[in-house]
Amino acid sequence: MRIIISNAVTLNGGDFAILHAMIKILKQTYGENTEIIVYDNNDSIASKYYPEIKYRKLLYFKYFKIISTNSSEILRSIKKIYNAVIWQRFIIAARLYQKGVTGVAGILLSKEQKKDFDNYTSADIIISTGGTYLVENYDLTSRYFDYDFTLALKKPLVFFTQSVGPFNNFYNQQKIKKIFNQARLILLRDEASLDNLKAIEVDVSKAKVCADVVFSEADPAILQSAKIFEIKKLIRVAISVRDWNYFKQSSQKEGMENYNDSIATLCEYVTVTLRGEVFFISTCQGISEYSKDDSKVAEKIYSTLSYEAKKNTTVDSNFHHPEQLKTLVKDFDIVISTRMHFAIQSLVMGVPVLPIAYEFKTKELFTKLINKEWIADIETINGEELIDNFKNFLSALPGIRSDLFEKVEAERQSALKPVQYLREFVNA
Repeated sequence: MRIIISNAVTLNGGDFAILHAMIKILKQTYGENTEIIVYDNNDSIASKYYPEIKYRKLLYFKYFKIISTNSSEILRSIKKIYNAVIWQRFIIAARLYQKGVTGVAGILLSKEQKKDFDNYTSADIIISTGGTYLVENYDLTSRYFDYDFTLALKKPLVFFTQSVGPFNNFYNQQKIKKIFNQARLILLRDEASLDNLKAIEVDVSKAKVCADVVFSEADPAILQSAKIFEIKKLIRVAISVRDWNYFKQSSQKEGMENYNDSIATLCEYVTVTLRGEVFFISTCQGISEYSKDDSKVAEKIYSTLSYEAKKNTTVDSNFHHPEQLKTLVKDFDIVISTRMHFAIQSLVMGVPVLPIAYEFKTKELFTKLINKEWIADIETINGEELIDNFKNFLSALPGIRSDLFEKVEAERQSALKPVQYLREFVNA
């Protein structure tokens, strides 16, 4: 069995946690000898941090010209024409290949393009990685090319556990509908994503809702122990923060200032009032080649703290493999998490999480796990509300802990369902 996983963003630690868990699921499904090639837009850097994985560069970022809004109109027009030609050459080559005219298909492509073409044609399944990238905050062009090429080759296209939509742009509605209607299997993380596909009239008969794949890595024994754990010493709190560019109710600058101030207010409460410890750590940090580093946000918040709070606050700026991160987080009493996969990895290790939602995916997940009143929204967050949420959560924790980790166990079982779905569609 040969599988391509496309659209990976490995330098994002949460996305690598997804990839890491996906590979385990795929090998559990199809055997340890399954060959997996991961297409990532930063393949060479990803290989440096995760040498155990075979990477190739995402086709769009390898062969197409990136069109900058700062370029002149003439240059943008030239690049658009160039990209259209490359797009069509791949699609025509794929269609010729399907008709058995392999020689002519090869002539249309360069030597390097032919290597990637051969990878795709020899793959048994093409899987678009799990995550949250099919949303209109982001440019979807590179994703569309990958799907068009895969479908032109008539290869089975699978979407791993996704949060998608909503799609308000008419072009995106039509494009997503056409692509998803040709997919062989669609795995979604939440009912909201299913509703977003129904809203644009996607045939959802091939869609299944199951938990985020990272939940599959939970150990039932750890979850069982977490049900009866008691906080018996000064509280230790891990906090995951992030930068966010897509505020809807304020400017990015105003939104981030309010967010940072709110986190700082909570830090003061934990370290000064409760005399506890705060430790900033997250999934996206410590990779200098990646544009996002959550520790930079943490350092900015730390700089605003009082002297007394700083004495009991630490900012970890190092890179951590998901397995190392889980080992670190297990020693905390509570996690306050903005990054969803830091939250999931914490829950997997038996640590209760109080979330800060920046996209609907977080609310969809945590509404199933805790009182929805405790879910902070990055758009409306304020320090006093965050402290109240923390107090209420901490007070309720002894009574809800067993139920919380029973629900996490249910998520673990749900996250393993793709094993069955993947076997069924291959057998069919």
